[in-house]
Amino acid sequence: MACVPRARTGMASGLSTTTRFAAIVLAIGIFGGVLATRGEQLLRHALQQVAPGQLGNVAAMATRVAAGDMPAALALVEPGLRETLAPLTRQAFMGGFQAMLLCAGCAALVFAVFVGALLSRPLPTAVLQTAR
Repeated sequence: MACVPRARTGMASGLSTTTRFAAIVLAIGIFGGVLATRGEQLLRHALQQVAPGQLGNVAAMATRVAAGDMPAALALVEPGLRETLAPLTRQAFMGGFQAMLLCAGCAALVFAVFVGALLSRPLPTAVLQTAR
């Protein structure tokens, strides 16, 4: 905001806020997709090992696991399998969350390097004169 002429601070503030909220919404969508996709992969792999007959329920279970609703996910399988699958659903959620956090950390690092590179360049003379 220090680089913007006083007459344009309102517009610059609005643009800054809009950009920030757009990035938040985009990040929620992307990271939620990573969580759901990785959780489903892990759940599918676990069910192949333990209960291959339940593979038809993987997508519905994964949706509930990504939302953190383990009881609803386990309600989709046979009652005799619920105790066996309970730790596997938690592990699928944690694995999805781990992948999401890894992606978020990598994105933060990339953007930090990008912003650092932009801030290391001096401002053009015209911008400095207009800001005064």
